[in-house]
Amino acid sequence: MKAEVKAEKEQLAAVPTGVAATYSESELKRQLSKFFPSKFVHMSRVASSVIADFYCDKAKLIIELESKVHDGDSFITDEKRRELVSKGFSVIRVSNYDIFNNIKKVLANVERVMNAKGSCALV
Repeated sequence: MKAEVKAEKEQLAAVPTGVAATYSESELKRQLSKFFPSKFVHMSRVASSVIADFYCDKAKLIIELESKVHDGDSFITDEKRRELVSKGFSVIRVSNYDIFNNIKKVLANVERVMNAKGSCALV
């Protein structure tokens, strides 16, 4: 049974369709809630033209999911990213593949950025 679940996750992560993107978003939301309770808001406006997939106000950390919805490109353009960074925000892009296959690495990266900003660590 475990092998079947792993195979399904790998298949979903390999092809970032709308369904896979939704599934990976749900999985990341679940993991963030587990390790960083009450810290991240889902789909939050952080600037006049930017809606973050996930946002932690205390750390000014934006997590953006890569998906086909974004057509392989970030909603946060390089220009917007530079503007956000100049205002003290950090932006992390996360792929469907990493959510399913490297979630510990994703969470460690989130924790590293939060610690660098003097925010909360893993529970």
